[in-house]
Amino acid sequence: MNKLNLLILFVFPLIILLAIVIPTRVAVAETANNNDDEMIPTKIAERLLRLNRVDFYRGIKSNIIVGKLPDNLPVEIPQPGDTKVIGSIQRGENIYDIALDIPVAAALVKSFYEYQLIEKEWKQQEDISPKRAFATSATEFEENLSFCKSEKGPLLQLNINQSENTFTEVSISLNTDESNSSCRYLIGGLPFSFVKTPTLRPPANTKVIPKQIGGFSSEMSNSMASLESQLNIQQLHQHYTSQMQQAGWTKMADTQNNQAAFSMWSLKDKDNIYWQGMMSIKPVEGKSEQYLANLILIQEK
Repeated sequence: MNKLNLLILFVFPLIILLAIVIPTRVAVAETANNNDDEMIPTKIAERLLRLNRVDFYRGIKSNIIVGKLPDNLPVEIPQPGDTKVIGSIQRGENIYDIALDIPVAAALVKSFYEYQLIEKEWKQQEDISPKRAFATSATEFEENLSFCKSEKGPLLQLNINQSENTFTEVSISLNTDESNSSCRYLIGGLPFSFVKTPTLRPPANTKVIPKQIGGFSSEMSNSMASLESQLNIQQLHQHYTSQMQQAGWTKMADTQNNQAAFSMWSLKDKDNIYWQGMMSIKPVEGKSEQYLANLILIQEK
């Protein structure tokens, strides 16, 4: 069975939950009044928890630092003027996660870091991180950047995000562990091509609630979202279809009725790799003006 047939049958692939796991040993390094018993403000805690990732290094002590960078940060990380440091998490001796709010448009923040880090002899790498297809607003901006100093690291990764807020949220991850650095793969070049998921922005007056990114690998990606809209299935599908075409995808087939809209897609990327896709929009049973959107992209073999 070829990839296209698998794609058609694979309408509801297994969703890999990106669970947020709170480390078992967390020390509060600083609070507003340096009082270990004082609670961290809710908004700050929410941002810091978003930095938290599945803890592959169980048993490593993690320190939460509110409102500033770690004192022993081993490399200089540039910041635009008026940057607010929300806080950071230090994991052991080699891993640092940092949350920033920057009152500058996200596109300018991206340009700032690309220029500043390349000036400091960081080498920008191809982004291979998973990306969701369905944006939450017409103005949403999300970009992932990766930089390495050498094949031994360190590795510096940035997630730059702006939706309805007037500021840009930046999450930074720094890994200085030379024995476990992915820079040797990034700088050396990857032996495979990752799918470039298009950004699909919603029509006016449509609320988008992203689901967790499903299956993602070098050969496929799966994006899902709930939609709340007064538009019907055909209108929603046409809106997203036009953006797929603008992103370079060719529509191979489609079918639509009041119960569902499906379309099949094809793309040849810059590395001459062929990709196939399936987009579907279906109503949520028992709920008016609510839909489930799904975009699956898979490499053709």
